[in-house]
Amino acid sequence: MDQLDSYKKSHYANVGKLLDFIEKHNIPRDAMILIQRVHDVYFEKYNWEPIKKEGFHFHNAKQHNEKVQFGVYMDREQYPNMTEEMRTQLISEEELDLTKDQYVVVFAPVKYPGDDNLYLDAHY
Repeated sequence: MDQLDSYKKSHYANVGKLLDFIEKHNIPRDAMILIQRVHDVYFEKYNWEPIKKEGFHFHNAKQHNEKVQFGVYMDREQYPNMTEEMRTQLISEEELDLTKDQYVVVFAPVKYPGDDNLYLDAHY
């Protein structure tokens, strides 16, 4: 969590600022929440580091590895469409890391005139 701690000391949004913004701008409870699209160039050229979390895809990949290790997929009646490679190949640690959900911190909420939705910018 060291990475998140450094963001807390800067000007990024936090829950308190977000709630204050929602109240100040009268954002309705049924408003849509939209996040700003972040281009890969920020990560590739400007060295942004996402916060990685072990989400749905990560846990499915780990479960796959466990089934391979315990021979679960060797039951050809239960898994008739699996190839031999699928039955025996483990997902590497490097590949597992790629399955983690990636997040970036929100820089600021945004309100557009005539639009009651909540927009969240990832950068200024």
